[in-house]
Amino acid sequence: MALDSLWTFLEHEVSGVSGVQPSIHAGYSRYPMKKHEVSGVSGKAGSVPGAVMNGNIDTPDTPQENIGYQRKPAPLLACTLDTLDTCKKIVIEANAANERLTGDRLTQASDPDRHCYPHTTAANTTELALMTRRLAHFDRLGLDIDQAERQADMLQQRDREADDRRSCLECSNLTGHGRTWNCRAARQRGARGAGLPVDYTQMLTRCNAWMAQQGRL
Repeated sequence: MALDSLWTFLEHEVSGVSGVQPSIHAGYSRYPMKKHEVSGVSGKAGSVPGAVMNGNIDTPDTPQENIGYQRKPAPLLACTLDTLDTCKKIVIEANAANERLTGDRLTQASDPDRHCYPHTTAANTTELALMTRRLAHFDRLGLDIDQAERQADMLQQRDREADDRRSCLECSNLTGHGRTWNCRAARQRGARGAGLPVDYTQMLTRCNAWMAQQGRL
């Protein structure tokens, strides 16, 4: 009887509020609980300020799930998510690219003539070796350094152009030293005055008696 009296009192006090939720405590579940329906809460959209677009009035109890979000395009739809192997894959690809680049550079570095003739006008290793032998030969013949270098440059250009002319300074029939020159082949043929002018010995000519210097050029 005491509980009925208390309930009657409480029912009168809370009759103007929304429905009372059942208690979550198991100890209270054995007592009966009366709930009153709440009327006049929902209505048509537009009838009350603050109504939402789905047709129901927005109240403090409106669940957050009713709030819609505009779909936006994902900026990285073409990309895959990073995984534990992503960093390893990047490192492997970078190392492979570095190895290819390093290999190309090493190949280029192993070719000493990559910036020489026939790619440029600079003398390559074969031409430099031949020029060294020619300069030494011209020095033995008594030419000064300027004459020897001009002669070596002329012969190098002749070789590049595949010219069939020869110089007396390359011939084994040439005798003499410095500014006095004679042709052994002409003398063997009985020619008188087999001496040769200095300028003539340093020209490119075609001579049937020409013979290459053995083991020098």
